[in-house]
Amino acid sequence: MLVFILPGIACAGTVQIDRKFSLGMFSASGNSQSLSISSDLFLNADIKHSQEFTLKGHFDWGRSFGSDNMMKAGGSLRHGISFGRKKYFFYNIEAEHDRFKDLYLRISPTVGMGYWFVDADNIYSVIEASLGYQSEIRSSGQRGASALEGRHRVRIKLAPGSELSNDLRISFADLGADDIRVSDIISLRSRINDVFNLKLICRDDYSAKPPAGVVNNDLQFTASIEYAYKQIKEE
Repeated sequence: MLVFILPGIACAGTVQIDRKFSLGMFSASGNSQSLSISSDLFLNADIKHSQEFTLKGHFDWGRSFGSDNMMKAGGSLRHGISFGRKKYFFYNIEAEHDRFKDLYLRISPTVGMGYWFVDADNIYSVIEASLGYQSEIRSSGQRGASALEGRHRVRIKLAPGSELSNDLRISFADLGADDIRVSDIISLRSRINDVFNLKLICRDDYSAKPPAGVVNNDLQFTASIEYAYKQIKEE
């Protein structure tokens, strides 16, 4: 069980475990020949108002007219510890790869604080600020920099079985305004049955200082089927 990753941490209370995996595919032939695959993994163990463990991963691949045109992968591992019902501390390590942005590997360990503005059954809103370090490996070599990130997450239940969420992240490298990365993910989920959802995602990634020959803004739309299983245990 994921909540026992770190020894010596008390896990008394109600534990909610979420497991989600989604897979989407697009194929076209004839005048336009293309194929793309997108997948996401999400594992979360939440001890209400105590602590939380989260593991995420994603993979995106695309091919058009016999040549690859998209290859992205990434993942993160995070542990959060609550202080009362509103504030929490967290530490996180994240890894990213994007072949067509000349990013062989980016590793970013961070620590930060978060605050729940709203935490209700039909809506939640939370803001976070974190500091850390990011190390990038590109064709031009390796580069390290300090990093400051602000993040806002919101989720709204639109109707029984459907929800809309937004995850906005703004990152500053070397604490400077000239090297900014923005990631904005809008997701819409609609329940198909007890374990499957239809998931639509719009993702916008912006970089103020992209490598030579790389555009500074990527917009990606995906549709996928998501397997979602939630389990609640009394410890």
